[in-house]
Amino acid sequence: MMDKLMSKNLIINELLIEIENKISSLNHSIEQLKESLFNETKSSMGDKYETSRSIIQTEIEQYHNQYEVLVRHKNSLKMILRQSKNKHTDFGSLIISNKDLFLLGPGLGKKMIKNHLVYCISMHSPIGKILNEVQVGSSFNFNGELLKVKSIE
Repeated sequence: MMDKLMSKNLIINELLIEIENKISSLNHSIEQLKESLFNETKSSMGDKYETSRSIIQTEIEQYHNQYEVLVRHKNSLKMILRQSKNKHTDFGSLIISNKDLFLLGPGLGKKMIKNHLVYCISMHSPIGKILNEVQVGSSFNFNGELLKVKSIE
């Protein structure tokens, strides 16, 4: 299932790169909207002006909210890189099953990393609660399929 080149640190670093790219894209979008807001100020007056400014300001706020979520995810992933190894599952554990990989951490969803399917699962989700209690050799149901835990990093 998992070759020697695939590790928890590799998965975390790939996720961090993806998040950094999204943050960069959001920053670019925010700057473009701020420029539009500035240009709108110079060119319009009246109700149309206020409506346009309001729409642009709302978009900027939405991008800032997305930015904050990404920064929280990024900080969570960095915390996982710094933590020591545990013998049991916990925040930051990589659970390697006979079929898929599961990272307990920020709920980023299903990711394809170096041709491996990795589920980034929040510990507060139903499957996260189940995975938080597994041990090597135990089995669990995921998407209607019985999976066996091969190892935990």
